[in-house]
Amino acid sequence: MVPRVAKAGRSFKGAAKYYLHDRGADTSDRVSFVETLNVPTRDPRRATAHMIDTATHADLLKREAGLKGGRKLEKPVYSYSLSWHPSEKPSQEEQIAAAKDTLKVLGLENHQALIVAHNDRDHPHVHIIVNRVHPETGRAAVMSNDQLKLSQWAEDYERKHGHILCPQRVANNDNRRHRFVKHDAQTRRQHYEWKRSQSDELWAAYRKEKEIAHGAYKPRFQTLWDQRNARIVTDKARLKADYKEKWRDLYQKQREALHAYDNRLTERLKYAARQTHSSRMRAFLSAVVSDGVMRAQFIQDQQHERGVLSAQQLHDIYAASRRATDQWVNERNYLRDSIKDQNKDRLEDYKERSDDIWKTPAGSASEAQKRAREAAQRKLKSDAKRRKRKRIRGPSP
Repeated sequence: MVPRVAKAGRSFKGAAKYYLHDRGADTSDRVSFVETLNVPTRDPRRATAHMIDTATHADLLKREAGLKGGRKLEKPVYSYSLSWHPSEKPSQEEQIAAAKDTLKVLGLENHQALIVAHNDRDHPHVHIIVNRVHPETGRAAVMSNDQLKLSQWAEDYERKHGHILCPQRVANNDNRRHRFVKHDAQTRRQHYEWKRSQSDELWAAYRKEKEIAHGAYKPRFQTLWDQRNARIVTDKARLKADYKEKWRDLYQKQREALHAYDNRLTERLKYAARQTHSSRMRAFLSAVVSDGVMRAQFIQDQQHERGVLSAQQLHDIYAASRRATDQWVNERNYLRDSIKDQNKDRLEDYKERSDDIWKTPAGSASEAQKRAREAAQRKLKSDAKRRKRKRIRGPSP
């Protein structure tokens, strides 16, 4: 079980458009089911409208509840996800129950919410979109330590179901429960330095992973191009074999026709009867005397017939090449879109992990964090000594 908190948002409409539809489309194929909570409708779009209305009239709700008004909540959209291991197959009821449990842990069980299940990954997961504004009091929920609460809930969830799939989380939660001592607390500067170093390491790993992935893309595109060329060669060979028989039949037919023309008066008369460019009487006379001009015209007609077959062969070869190229274009574009989605998912994943680092509260560091903090503390002391020596020496002349 992996809970992950997304960035707070301003627009319920934008969140609903993203979670209730496929990426960059108006379809909803990736949505398995939607559950609405604390709204008088099961329609997710109407539920979104209720959430917008509640957030917009937060001050009015406060006054009706007898509470003081305050500063307007800029980001009322709170969303997070729950992801099961690929080997787990929770039912719809189990997914909804887990989402409701987390809402209770976060103190949001009475807030308006949408539970949206997606099927676009190899692991079951749901997204929970919550209105931080309470629908009765208008107060905004305080979300401090939300990730720690979800982490502890996820550990309890795995224990309850009899298998720990994330032992590192158990160790981290154990450290948080037992290692908080006053003298070990970080200063704000030390904590910032630690978070910055962790963030730098994370983005260095992202750049390296991106570079490795980019190096694997070119061979995949080359493979598609090679397949296109192979299809063209295969189609050309097939057409050549097909047209070889057609050419053989045509040449045999024309040889027999020319032989009949030279040796049979009836064939010459038939050919003369088909001529339209000269008078019929003159054509018949040429046929009787076997005029060379009309024989040359007969041979020219045969050449034209061969030209028609040649043009048809070239057209079929071009059409086959065009089909292979069109197939390559479709496969290339599909690969490009797939790579874009992978790059986008990778970037979003690293952004979320970076956000997790920057949201880490002071005092929750592990052993590695402690070493980084001690190094930052030594650096601060060294910098302080260097500034002190500079003050004692005075400004340079």
